[in-house]
Amino acid sequence: MDVYPYITRCSLDIICEASMGTRINAQTQDSDYVRAVCRIGQLLVEKMLKPWLEHPLMFSLSALGREHNQLLEILHGFTENVIRERRKTLSEKEDVAKEMDIGIRNRLPLLDLLLRASDDGGVLSDQDIRNEIDTFMFEDF
Repeated sequence: MDVYPYITRCSLDIICEASMGTRINAQTQDSDYVRAVCRIGQLLVEKMLKPWLEHPLMFSLSALGREHNQLLEILHGFTENVIRERRKTLSEKEDVAKEMDIGIRNRLPLLDLLLRASDDGGVLSDQDIRNEIDTFMFEDF
């Protein structure tokens, strides 16, 4: 039995909740975001196996390059939507450190910490926050 897909989707659920405070239910539901995460990992392996695609111009002109750009739009769009929603939620509620379903208190997702840091006079733009979240998300994949 190949357990890799199950472990990957479980990891994606855990990392998504820890970094963005968002449940995507990757283990039980299929979405554009989950498919994009899985496919971009495969695409990067394909790119490594084809050394002629290492040149940025060659890659951008290839079918893999175009697919890569489409997948990035899906991934960045999802992250940007989550950032907008979390920022809105944080501005509406003073106390976001509520008890989670598993009973852990005062554990904020990375996104909430970054949003609080940017609200406290920090210099993090929404794009900076998105880059940090995406780096955290795809470091393990």
